[in-house]
This record gives sequence, C-alpha cells and structure tokens, in this order.
Amino acid sequence: MSKPDDSTIEDDVQALVKPKRKKKPASLTPRSMAEMRDRGYVVAVVEHYNAFTRRKHDLFGCIDLLCIGNNETVAVQVTSRNNISSRRGKIEETEAYPEMLKSGWRILIHGWDKEGGLWRLKEVEL
Repeated sequence: MSKPDDSTIEDDVQALVKPKRKKKPASLTPRSMAEMRDRGYVVAVVEHYNAFTRRKHDLFGCIDLLCIGNNETVAVQVTSRNNISSRRGKIEETEAYPEMLKSGWRILIHGWDKEGGLWRLKEVEL
C-alpha cells in the first residue's frame, strides 16, 4: 500500500517554480543616454562587446557615449559613483585624451548610484 499524499497544491506549484536568479546590476549606459538626450544631444554608444574576449571595449579605451549637439561634441564615460576617480585616471592616462581636448571635446564622467530607491547622477567634467 502506498502512503497518502500530504502535499498541497501550493507545494506542487512551488516545486514547479524555477529558482530565482541573481539579478544583474542595471546598466547605467541607458540612464546616461536618456540624460544627454534630454539635454538636446544626439547620442551614440561607442563601446562594443567582443564575444571572443568576453569584454567590452570603449572608444579610445575610455569613452562609452559620444554626443553631438548644442554646437559641441561631448564624450561620456559611464560608471558607478564609487568609481569616478578611477575612471578619471583612466581617461587622463589615455593617448587620445590630449587630442580630445585639442579638438574641443567636452569630456564628462557620469557616476550613478541609488539612494532611497532613486537614481542619482554625479557629473564630473575634465
């Protein structure tokens, strides 16, 4: 004789539900894109993903977004708020940095964090 089944429908449903996956952190690039578009710029993503190396590569090794409009060109590096200073060093050490400045580009670092459920932007201009 078999034992009576003590399980409930809720137990059966829980057994079928897939385990929750860890959430990936939200990409900050779309937030900066929206911010720059709101300021009147045409925005292009200039970083790309290399599937072979499984890494993202920035324009000149330091730029994620290139924005044109308002009679200027703006290069934006997007990061978390905690990494602003390291990104600043990364930009200033690149070979292209002096040329970007000579070419009249504005260079911004967008540092994002979340406070009280709301996203905050700290912008640093080089």
